[in-house]
Amino acid sequence: MFLKAIVVLFVVNLTLSSAGLVGGPVDAKLDKESRQALKFAMTQYNKQNRDVYLCDVSKIIKLQKQVVAGIKYIFTVNVARTTCRKGREKKLCAIQKNPSLARVRQCRMAVWIKSWENFIKVTENSCL
Repeated sequence: MFLKAIVVLFVVNLTLSSAGLVGGPVDAKLDKESRQALKFAMTQYNKQNRDVYLCDVSKIIKLQKQVVAGIKYIFTVNVARTTCRKGREKKLCAIQKNPSLARVRQCRMAVWIKSWENFIKVTENSCL
């Protein structure tokens, strides 16, 4: 009897862990809305950053999506300095090639979107 209970608990635990937490973040692929969210997060990052150069995403490490009252996108990205100075923005700004100038940092950014309300907000922006 005890062994059957252990087996049942093991199977239930395995099923729940493989299905993921309902309402929790799930891995996602970059699409139009997530690109918009990441672009918004970087705009906010550059407004708060005191550097004279603009920064941009040099690598997307992980993207997750979570259904909340809307959609929350959670990005883990590498952010680096570009060749563009703030105030002289160009459409395309290349990432600095010299690592000491690029100053790559890993960041976790979360963006909450409620598209039906035209609402978008950065809820997390932490860089290591």
